[in-house]
Amino acid sequence: MLLSLILLLGLMAAPASAQLITFQTTSAPVLVRTGGTASGVGVVNLTAAYGETMPATGSLTLTYWAPPASGAVAVVTCAAATDCTYGTNFTVSVSGTSNQSVVTVTFVTNVTFNAGNSVRFSGVHFNVSSFPHGSDITARASGTALFSVPNTVIVATATNTPQPARP
Repeated sequence: MLLSLILLLGLMAAPASAQLITFQTTSAPVLVRTGGTASGVGVVNLTAAYGETMPATGSLTLTYWAPPASGAVAVVTCAAATDCTYGTNFTVSVSGTSNQSVVTVTFVTNVTFNAGNSVRFSGVHFNVSSFPHGSDITARASGTALFSVPNTVIVATATNTPQPARP
């Protein structure tokens, strides 16, 4: 009886394991002109499938399979159940190599997401000068979360056909 009581008390004291947010990854791909050295690609949305909290120090990363443009930046916006403001609740970093670009969002406070809330990546530019006509540029989502399949999406398709100017 005493052993059972000790085991029961031990189980009650054990911390509950945190649930990871499940995000659905979608994109709005665009056409980019081959030969471009600062071509903007389509928006990527990570939409929460269920309500959960992203912990402080949690992160979301998009790895794009294209080299960054010179002076690469990214615009990241967040719609959540709690405050989710750049600089206050999260930071953004952009890094890259000769064949990929990485945009990382690091949360500095806990941020609660309800189902349907999202993190939106836009304004990312790449050097697509070596991409052949018809090739796709993709982005893969990762981080302190779960991702619905597929978590890799097409963000742009290279073309040698002149494109009309975007407004």
